[in-house]
Amino acid sequence: MQRRLFVQSCLGHDIEETVERVTNIQQDLATTVRTLNDVAQELIGVELLDPAQQLLARASGLWEIHLLQEPDAEPFPYIHLLDSRATIMFRLGLYEEAVAAELGVVELFESLAKEDPDSYLAVLATVRARLADYLRAAGRNAEALHHQRQVVETYEKLATSDPSRYRPSLVVSLTDLGELLRDLDNDDADPVLTRAATLRAALSGDI
Repeated sequence: MQRRLFVQSCLGHDIEETVERVTNIQQDLATTVRTLNDVAQELIGVELLDPAQQLLARASGLWEIHLLQEPDAEPFPYIHLLDSRATIMFRLGLYEEAVAAELGVVELFESLAKEDPDSYLAVLATVRARLADYLRAAGRNAEALHHQRQVVETYEKLATSDPSRYRPSLVVSLTDLGELLRDLDNDDADPVLTRAATLRAALSGDI
């Protein structure tokens, strides 16, 4: 709660003042970067994309300094910066830039999921689905199809071990895959969409 209030208190200040306030109050650069990203997320939420972008640029510079000091630092603050940048680029209609940023997020989570699938496989599916959306927006449907198939495969695996938790996500991912296949005039579209509808109906019956 205190962190949230502090983040919101930064919104009325210009970029340099915000960076100074956060830097002065946080104990290390990694926490500073996370907090600056939180402020940027608040700005994105109210469509203040330009100041959010400036704030992310400053946070990225601080992250580079942090890496020089701690080369083995955990990547999560940087992952969040990349994801925020992708969101901004997408909302600005700069789809190729959004793809590039989100691809970085996916690659980092791929590495984490290999080491600890129980913790990161579901997150990887989420960010990969986002990448597929950005690729579709960029007109790169064949690449989007590759990633969306992987999303479905991941949720198939997760739903096998925890159906109540992951079947809804499987339904969404199958629907997205079917719609993408339909856009590509692929004959597999109807069977995939039918399966998604069947699973959705089964979920409704379980409620």
